[in-house]
Amino acid sequence: MMLNFWIEATSGDYRHARKFVEKDSKETPEDIENWFRLYDEYIKKYGLSEKYNRILKLMKKKALLDLKYIKTRDRFTLMLSEIEGEKIKDLMKDNGRGMTVESSLIPLSKWFGSMIRANEITVTEYQNLIEHYGRSNKAA
Repeated sequence: MMLNFWIEATSGDYRHARKFVEKDSKETPEDIENWFRLYDEYIKKYGLSEKYNRILKLMKKKALLDLKYIKTRDRFTLMLSEIEGEKIKDLMKDNGRGMTVESSLIPLSKWFGSMIRANEITVTEYQNLIEHYGRSNKAA
């Protein structure tokens, strides 16, 4: 799947899970099913991102604080839960690091030595570039 279609599908336009998308076509239940199948394969291959792991850990911490508050009615625990909720919102709002997939193509292009466009690269190629880029930065 091309990266630009992946970006559209992750934004909620599941029509892009099709092999060929017509401009005026409407989303179907098969599109949603195909998208979730593709996304499951992606998670099996690459796992969850650091961002999602952090969000899940924060959600767990917040849920435990909420349960503790319900049990004890301690206002301090409620405040801690609200702080965790704000951390979750902040993490989701700025996409973890403030960099979108599209904006990550700029430093990747510089490192790779030629322009990388979302409509010319597949998701697998993008992930491979990200892995190699990360390894080269750690080695440097």
